[in-house]
Amino acid sequence: MKSSTLFMAVASVIAIGAFVAGLTLIDSPQVARWRRLDEHRISDLQNLARSIQSYRNVNNRLPEKLEQLNILEREWKDPETGQPYEYKARSADSYDLCAVFDTTPKDDERYPFYNYSECSMPSRKYTQGRYCFTVSAKACK
Repeated sequence: MKSSTLFMAVASVIAIGAFVAGLTLIDSPQVARWRRLDEHRISDLQNLARSIQSYRNVNNRLPEKLEQLNILEREWKDPETGQPYEYKARSADSYDLCAVFDTTPKDDERYPFYNYSECSMPSRKYTQGRYCFTVSAKACK
């Protein structure tokens, strides 16, 4: 009787420990939603960077505003709030793209920022809240 009781106690402790460990590894549905939205924002910013680079290559200058790009309006707006992403030219060859992120990525899921052949767009890490990527837009060869 004692060995079966001990076995049940050990099995219960292991089961509870596995359950608690699982809870710490899996995001809540709300956090998972926020992470998907942040992935969407990163994808949008990458697409914007490509469009800005194309505009720069054709016009030999950066656009003054995102509305000048030949893209759909929804491509330069946040998927949740509908607010436009921030864009600001810093110089003739660099600009900032900013978004408001819901989460900070876990260490194993840092999203690389777009690298366009010879055009240098740095890999960056972002943090929760408003974050700006400074992007180089020197003419591609």
